[in-house]
Amino acid sequence: MLIITYDEHGGCYDHVAPPAAVPPEPPLPRQIFAFDRYGVRVPAVVVSPYVAPGSIFRQPSGAPYDHTSIIATVRKRFGLSSALTARDVAAPDLDSLLSLSKPTNLGPLRLKALPYAPSPTTAAVAQTKSLNSMQKALVGLAANLPPAPGSDLRSHLARLRTTASEAAPVAALASVHDARDYVKQQAGNYFQSH
Repeated sequence: MLIITYDEHGGCYDHVAPPAAVPPEPPLPRQIFAFDRYGVRVPAVVVSPYVAPGSIFRQPSGAPYDHTSIIATVRKRFGLSSALTARDVAAPDLDSLLSLSKPTNLGPLRLKALPYAPSPTTAAVAQTKSLNSMQKALVGLAANLPPAPGSDLRSHLARLRTTASEAAPVAALASVHDARDYVKQQAGNYFQSH
């Protein structure tokens, strides 16, 4: 079974309000959101020779399929008795989607993966590209690691809780190459000191 799903809805409007959900665990004191609602609906694709082609599934009643349905399915399939949270205990598994008694496979028996190795020119050009938002976020995270080998982690974390996050140096955001070197240096400092 191959499951392709989305973590977020991508800003698409959903006219159906998220229903109530079993919270994964009791809320902590001063916790603003209790995780007692499902999120906006997201699509998922289940690929299996036991699923009839073109099928569209919705849970007819009770808890809807959600991300924890994947956890519930893995727990059931592999006989894992202990749940992660109350949410995956309440989640329906995906077994009902496997509606065919014998597998069908209308595709090729094997797919041959094409080898890919970027040319030195392609790799060099990629190193000069601007950073995307995820790469910028990783550089920002690296900027808030302890600054030098031997720094005290507890005092560093206490300082981060009381002050604004450190901004990444402008030079580290200049290109993928510069970001890579900066993150490597910051992570290296952190792991050498801990």
